[in-house]
Amino acid sequence: MPGKYSHDIIVKADLKGFKDLKIPKTPIFKELTTTIRKQFRAGKKQLKNELELIIPTLATFSWLKQRVKLAEKGSIITGTLHDSIKINRKSKYRASIGTTLFYAQYVEEGRGPVTPKNKPYLTFKIPGVGWIRTKYVGPAKPRYYLKESSVLLENEIDDVMTIVMEAFSEGYG
Repeated sequence: MPGKYSHDIIVKADLKGFKDLKIPKTPIFKELTTTIRKQFRAGKKQLKNELELIIPTLATFSWLKQRVKLAEKGSIITGTLHDSIKINRKSKYRASIGTTLFYAQYVEEGRGPVTPKNKPYLTFKIPGVGWIRTKYVGPAKPRYYLKESSVLLENEIDDVMTIVMEAFSEGYG
């Protein structure tokens, strides 16, 4: 059964280590300990801010790449599938990017032949061509717009996370 076709992006980060850092509270190290604690608090805040930028960046990338891949595959006939690809932001750290159109699965994975079930003919409209009336439509080959954009998204996740971690580590270099 056709369903949702999307990329789900979730960012999870355990920042408890910043809070649970054990530093001796001996008087000789008091100034050093205070400085270290301040740096770790600032680092946690900076990392949290950086992580909040990841979802909008990756969601926009995924949205764009899915639409580009549809165009590359010649899969834009009416534009309905292309226009239905949306970013559904669920939280600061979670988003789903894709469509719920029933036929997205058939574009992505292909389909077998189609014949009418309750009427003698299949009837549909193709923009620029007009109404089509036929007893049979042959199988459609897969046009992997989501699968191929997933590969690009994985690479982009690696790149974005590298940038975030480098920006974070610059504060400690």
